[in-house]
Amino acid sequence: QAALDSLRPAGAGADLDGALTLAEAALAGAPEPRIVVLTDGAGPPIAPRAVAAPVEWQTVGGAAPNRAIVAFAARPFGNTVRVYARLANPSPGPFTTETRLFADDALVERRLAAINADGETELTWSLPAGAKALRLEIDGRDALPEDDRALLNLAAARPLDILLVSARPDALRRALAAVGGARVAVASPVAYASGDPAARAADLTVLDGVAPDPPPGGALLLINPPAGAFGAGDRTAPTDGQPLRQEGALLAGLSFGGASFGPAREMDAPPWAATLLTSGATPLILRGNDGARDVAIWNFDLAQSSLPNRLAFPLLVARTVRDLTPGGLPQSLTAGEPLLLHPGPRVRAVELTGPDGATRQASGPAVAFDGLGQPGWYRVVERGDAGVLYEGRLAVNAGSPLEADLRPQAPPALTAAAPAPATAAAIERPRLELWPWLAALALGLLAMEWLYALRRRAA
Repeated sequence: QAALDSLRPAGAGADLDGALTLAEAALAGAPEPRIVVLTDGAGPPIAPRAVAAPVEWQTVGGAAPNRAIVAFAARPFGNTVRVYARLANPSPGPFTTETRLFADDALVERRLAAINADGETELTWSLPAGAKALRLEIDGRDALPEDDRALLNLAAARPLDILLVSARPDALRRALAAVGGARVAVASPVAYASGDPAARAADLTVLDGVAPDPPPGGALLLINPPAGAFGAGDRTAPTDGQPLRQEGALLAGLSFGGASFGPAREMDAPPWAATLLTSGATPLILRGNDGARDVAIWNFDLAQSSLPNRLAFPLLVARTVRDLTPGGLPQSLTAGEPLLLHPGPRVRAVELTGPDGATRQASGPAVAFDGLGQPGWYRVVERGDAGVLYEGRLAVNAGSPLEADLRPQAPPALTAAAPAPATAAAIERPRLELWPWLAALALGLLAMEWLYALRRRAA
C-alpha cells in the first residue's frame, strides 16, 4: 500500500509486456504463482505468449472520447519557419475544433479544423523566422486535456565558443562564423603557445599548423599537423593525382572530386582514430577520441589546397564543428521519453528542473534523464567551474497516437506455461508433520499426572 501511495501517473510509456516479464521473474519458485493485471486496456498491444503463471486481466473504466495533438514540428526555410501539426480523433464521431497557434506567447492565428471519426487531419503554417518558442492549442473538450496543447522550442541551437589559432585565419574564420551559434575568437600561434588560460576556454579549438601542446580542454580540430602530432611524420607525400577514398556519415554527400589538397604529411593513424578520407595511402581526414576529447585531423595545408574555394569547404567545416561539439536540445520530446545529453568537457554538472519546480542533477560525458512524464517546459542548465555555461528550455508534450486512444482493447491471448519437469535435486522429501504426535504425548503426560493425583488422594 505504501508503494502504491508513492506512485504518480506519468504522461506515456506503458509497457505491460515488460511488466509481465518482471512479474514472472519475481514469482520464480513460488508454490502457487498468480499475476493480476489492473489496466484501462488502452495501451500497446501484447503479442500472444505463454506466461509462467496464471494471469487475471481486470479492466478498469470504459471508453472515453479524446482529441489530441499527436505531432508538432518546425524547420527553417529561408527567412521563414515551416510549422506542421497533426490532430487525431480516436472517437466514433466527427469533431470540429478551433486551433490557436502562438509564437513567443503572442497569438498568431485561429483556425477551425475538422477531424473525421477515428481519423486524423494535418495543418501547416509558414511564419517569419525569429520566434524562439511555439505553442499550439485545441479545444478538445475531452477526458485527457494534457494532449490538447503542444510546445516547440525553436531556440535549440546552443552557443559555441570556438578558438581559432592560425597565422592565416581568414578563410577558416569565415567558415566557422557561418555555423549557427558560433562565437569565434582568433589567437596567434605565439599567444596560444604562451599558455594564456583565457585562450584555452573554448568548446572547440582549431589549430592550424600548431601543435596541441599542451592540449586544449575542449574538442580539437587539428589542421596541417606539425611533425610528431598524433602520428604525423617528418616527410610529406604528394596527394594530387592519387585516387580518393571517402567513407563515414560525416563526409556523406560531399564531393571532393577535382579538389587539390597539396602535399600532406606521412602519417600513422592513431589507433583511436578512423580514417574518413584517403589519397592513395595517405590519410587526409581522421576522426576519433583520444580518451580525453573528441579530435578531428585534417592532414593537409589549407594554404596549398584548393578546398577553401570549393562548395564542400563550408559544409565540411559546419559538419565537423557539429560533430565535435555538444548538440543542442531537441525541439520537443514526448512524455515518457528520456533526455540524452553529451555535455562538453568544461561542464561539471547538468541540472534539469521540471514544470513542478523539482530539480535533478547529473554529471559525466553522457547524461540521461528519465521520468519526464509531466508535460510542459523543462529548464536545462549546464554548470562549469566559472558558473553557468549554457541554459535552455526543453518542451515535453503528452500527445502521441498510442496514448490518445482511450478505448479499451481486448485482453491479450496469454496462456499459462506448463511447469518445468522436476529434477532429482529439486524434488523435496515429504515433510513429517510432528505436531500431532507432540500434542498426543503432552495429553498422555497430563492424563498420567491426573491419575497419580487421584490415587494419592484415595490413599
